[in-house]
Amino acid sequence: IGERDRRPHWLLDAIPAPAVIELPLRKGRALEDWLRQRAAAEGYTVTEDAARLLVQWTGDDAVAVLAEMRKAALAGGPDNVAVGAKEVTAVLCA
Repeated sequence: IGERDRRPHWLLDAIPAPAVIELPLRKGRALEDWLRQRAAAEGYTVTEDAARLLVQWTGDDAVAVLAEMRKAALAGGPDNVAVGAKEVTAVLCA
């Protein structure tokens, strides 16, 4: 970790404490459920198995899980909106 990473960002001091909103950290099953809901809002269908694999192999970072889900959808073709275990393994195990 570089020196820059050890110091708090100046923006944290500029924002008044009451204006800071802590986001819930989703893990495990809660992250899987969130991923499926978020994917549906974007027009994708993610199976339970695919969501489980994405969280298991990517970790608890919601941004990374969502990005991997989008890549998995592309593995099925440019117009694909269905993400299953096949698409996930094609992307994450390649």
